Amino acid sequence: MEAPLHPRRCTKAFKGKGELRQRLHEVERQLDVLRRRMGQMKDQTRSVRGRLFALETYVKRGAGAMNLRWRLVVGKHALWERDIEPALAGFPADMQAWYRRAHVAALILNVQERCLRYEAVALGKLLLRLRE
Repeated sequence: MEAPLHPRRCTKAFKGKGELRQRLHEVERQLDVLRRRMGQMKDQTRSVRGRLFALETYVKRGAGAMNLRWRLVVGKHALWERDIEPALAGFPADMQAWYRRAHVAALILNVQERCLRYEAVALGKLLLRLRE
């Protein structure tokens, strides 16, 4: 039978705040990288000559959420299924494929951003609770 742990020796042994802070910094770094990639996606779609639509980044105030959305050149918001995909019928096959890949990449980036932002908020709240 093992001897019980002495309370004075173990006061900080299992708090784990250092690892949590380290993970929070890593998540924040990943968010920065991801948001730069979102900006690059936006720039790529805007660089298409004669484009009718492009991805734009939207930042939700307060929450700091960023996501990619389609927008028509004339300034209106656009939905993929309603506006973009039907318009692709008149494009060459390689451009259609490129836009579809861009759309899938935007969807993935949006989900990754949401997940990382959620993790950062959760870690921040946990660190605050552990401070109490």
